[in-house]
Amino acid sequence: MRGIKQVIYVDVLVCLNTIISFFMLGAVRLICRENTKRLRMLPGSFMGGAYSLCIFLPELPTAVSVALRAAFLLAVALCVFGFGNKKRFFRLFACLCAVSFLFAGSVLGIWLVFKPQGLVFRNSGVYLDIGFIPLVLLSAAVYLAVT
Repeated sequence: MRGIKQVIYVDVLVCLNTIISFFMLGAVRLICRENTKRLRMLPGSFMGGAYSLCIFLPELPTAVSVALRAAFLLAVALCVFGFGNKKRFFRLFACLCAVSFLFAGSVLGIWLVFKPQGLVFRNSGVYLDIGFIPLVLLSAAVYLAVT
């Protein structure tokens, strides 16, 4: 018997990942004590939402997936925080990578413990078919836990 296929709504996928990206960038901003304006975080958040569309790509080899994610995080860090000097930029980039890892690990941990229906991980993209209010509350809880 074949498994049941999960329906993924593009608007929910992009919105979910845009919100998660905004919280991740906010966490980096707080952890690194950056003065970056929240308005400047919006393009990076939208980039995160757009990157989530990689969930529709065929399954990528791990090395390709990691390289793609690292290149994407590099572009987001440059967009949101600017380059400034090498030391500052790579500190922000490393923190963004760590926060991304913590957020993904938190979502994976929630999935492993609670087994929610409608949660999909693929190619570094995450999709959770939940309502808007629970989504914002869950993202805020993970944000608070990370910061």
